[in-house]
Amino acid sequence: MYDYLRRYLRRGVDSLDQDDSVREAARRLSIEQLTDLPVVDGEGKLVGLFGEKELIEALSPRYLQSLRDSHFIARDFEDVADEATKVMDKPVQEFMRAEYATLPNDFSVLHCAELFLHKRQGVIPIVDDGKPVALLRRSDFGRAIIEAAARRKGGESEVSAEELP
Repeated sequence: MYDYLRRYLRRGVDSLDQDDSVREAARRLSIEQLTDLPVVDGEGKLVGLFGEKELIEALSPRYLQSLRDSHFIARDFEDVADEATKVMDKPVQEFMRAEYATLPNDFSVLHCAELFLHKRQGVIPIVDDGKPVALLRRSDFGRAIIEAAARRKGGESEVSAEELP
């Protein structure tokens, strides 16, 4: 792996335990500023991802998943607030995404790009022996590619990595 990409790997991010509550997961997503967090079992093995999408699904009334249009519903905030009170203390295991992409420690940049292009993940866990050791955010991957392109060109790119969100 290239140094310009290695420096964007997020190490030391504590995974969620599959028994952690939705409340704890929401708190941690906010603190870590990540779209997804890895979920591990009792042995520290990766068993899923829990992120913003899963949080919204958990906090929303179940009927929203089958509707294509909800503009006609008048009590929307009350319904979401009612559902949220029911699920905040449930374990993330009930809502986590069980299908997800991972990368090995020695991943290639092209493999990484392919996963970000085809998987709907904002974060890809880097795993070693089934355990998450680092995370790579899609936005950081983009920053690293811009930096590499600017270096190869021998100058500044039109958009610097610092200007990206």
